[in-house]
Amino acid sequence: MRIILFILGGKRVPFVNTMRTILHKGSFRVKSARLRKRHLTESGFAVNIPTVFHQKGNQLAKGVYIATFGCQMNKYDSEKMMEILAPDYLPVSEPEEADLILVNSCSVREKAEQKLYTAIGRYMPLKKQRPGLIIGAAGCVAQQIKEKVFERFPQLDICIGTDAIQSIRSMVEEVEKKRIRVQDTAFRSGGYHIDETEAPFPALVEGFIPTTFVAIQKGCDHFCSYCIVPFTRGREKSRPVEEITAECRRMVESGVREITLLGQNVNSYGNDLPGVDFADLLHAVNEIDGLLRIRFVTSHAASLNERQMSAMAGLPKVCEYLHLPIQSGSDRILHLMNRGYTSSEYMGKLSRLREYLPNVSLSGDMIVGFPQETEEDFQRTLEVMREIRYETLFAFAYSPRPLTKASKLIDDVPREVKLERLGRLLELQKEITREANRAYTGKTVEVLVDGPARRDNEMQGRTRSNKIVNFPGSPDMVGRLIEVRIVAAYQNSLKGRLLSEED
Repeated sequence: MRIILFILGGKRVPFVNTMRTILHKGSFRVKSARLRKRHLTESGFAVNIPTVFHQKGNQLAKGVYIATFGCQMNKYDSEKMMEILAPDYLPVSEPEEADLILVNSCSVREKAEQKLYTAIGRYMPLKKQRPGLIIGAAGCVAQQIKEKVFERFPQLDICIGTDAIQSIRSMVEEVEKKRIRVQDTAFRSGGYHIDETEAPFPALVEGFIPTTFVAIQKGCDHFCSYCIVPFTRGREKSRPVEEITAECRRMVESGVREITLLGQNVNSYGNDLPGVDFADLLHAVNEIDGLLRIRFVTSHAASLNERQMSAMAGLPKVCEYLHLPIQSGSDRILHLMNRGYTSSEYMGKLSRLREYLPNVSLSGDMIVGFPQETEEDFQRTLEVMREIRYETLFAFAYSPRPLTKASKLIDDVPREVKLERLGRLLELQKEITREANRAYTGKTVEVLVDGPARRDNEMQGRTRSNKIVNFPGSPDMVGRLIEVRIVAAYQNSLKGRLLSEED
């Protein structure tokens, strides 16, 4: 079998795992290839997509376009759907080129349902031009509104929920054969499994980024009063350790050097499995030969414990970085949020973590303008911010989500007050981030190179503390650990110089 694969070099390449799977499945030859660079605002980052047409027998493969909104789990699910559909469907860079369009939706932000409708409405005119085009709604909003999406768009073909990703191929085939609408938004009983090919992927094609995500857990049992995740992702389910480590090994064999373990409540991993917890999983993944780094997101402070802290400190591949949201500095608001801890309890765990890892880098989330939040509550949030000193912060003005307990509270903080408080919070965070970044100046850091930077003749990578570093380098450095001295600090990145250039 002869395979010709054209690759457009760039900073980010999506569907990396998809292309690995396609190559592994084989049984096709490339008929022609067309490359196009496109900025996908739906996914939130710039990408370069190879549009590859292949021939299986005498039949050309079809094209699939997935517009992905929201969190890393949604992006992971999109890649999994791509892998399941391959090699009969291959990713295309334009919806006009697709035979199948999926909108993978997010319900966390405000007006999520309307955003899904807008996205689907953008693609529906294509169906009039090509009646055979299949269009589907996926993700958290599809899970939330279910058949309601068909009422809005009678021509829509598929509504697939968050627990039905493995069924995407059979659903598409059913639409192709019967030309009927199909829906699967049921939560499955039993554990969390992702079907994977048994054989390892082939060697990673040069130019792909050496980092990836591996889902270990989904759903959440905390039921924070503002959060829709338990209703759209279900209760907590953990994948078996053996299944996770097998996927990680396949990723490493294909060239990955850094894996981020992914879950809505990642450090609750194992609560539904006998005799295993998150610390055990970290130990198991740390043993994988060829893997250089391990990260994980997102952790819940109520689930953080001594075993996890000890594993972070004692396992050499686990990075000194933790995303640990507090959400508010006010105990009264934390109680209304049902977060399961007070600010002093959070700070106590953080103090203990810093005993294990004095140089740990923290990021977090904050919600301002939660129902009944007063200026006094907000001032306490600012005080806690100064104590914690997150190096990165994701902050939001509260907006009610359907089905949640908080949606029954009166949203009594005026929008202008929410935005004013959000502005003050972000200004404080900018100051903290600048100070944290300036502290790196003159230090030597280990950087995992993941691709070219925006400037010519520069490469980009991340430190173990998750800082972006740009430095003069060459593409052959991708996937390698490089020692870099930091010579300048900016708001969102660091500038470095190779130690070898100083010798």
